[in-house]
Amino acid sequence: MHSTTTTQSGASLSMPRFAVLASALPLALLLGAPLAPAEAATLSVSDHSSALASPSPGSSPERAAELEARAREMMALVDRQKDAARLFREAADLREDGDPLKVESLRNASRSNFYAGRTNRALSDAAEAARLALRQGDVVAAAHVHVDAAWIALELGDNSTAAQHAEDARMLAASPLLTRAQRMDLMIRLAEPV
Repeated sequence: MHSTTTTQSGASLSMPRFAVLASALPLALLLGAPLAPAEAATLSVSDHSSALASPSPGSSPERAAELEARAREMMALVDRQKDAARLFREAADLREDGDPLKVESLRNASRSNFYAGRTNRALSDAAEAARLALRQGDVVAAAHVHVDAAWIALELGDNSTAAQHAEDARMLAASPLLTRAQRMDLMIRLAEPV
């Protein structure tokens, strides 16, 4: 059974019906349970996003949330910043890479490490959070964490790394995905110490 498809240039292509269906469905669905053509026509990728993103064996969002709550309490205490950083880092390790809360845990670990005087670890956590936020498509969070990393690198006296993170933040701030207010907020943070 064949189906005729028209390309953008107006050319007609004749393909097997399966090929037309296959081009419209993600590979994961094709490898799953068989669907009747009428069912397949009503599906979208978003209908199956939760099925495609199954948690890895080491992830535990519930445990991560508990650790984050404890760490937030410790953040308020100057002498507990090192412990807070450790708990935030453990929480981040328990979350999937696609979970936006993992970025927030890494960013909080970076802050706590910075206030505990562990600037190298703070920079490492900030850089990881920036990379992960960008992989998740969160341009705003990635830009803000790059600003954090730039200031931490300056504190370490690593002007080259600071300049690279600042440039990454400026590039992301120019994204059309940001509002004018978001862009201004980032540019202010780049110009003033945090």
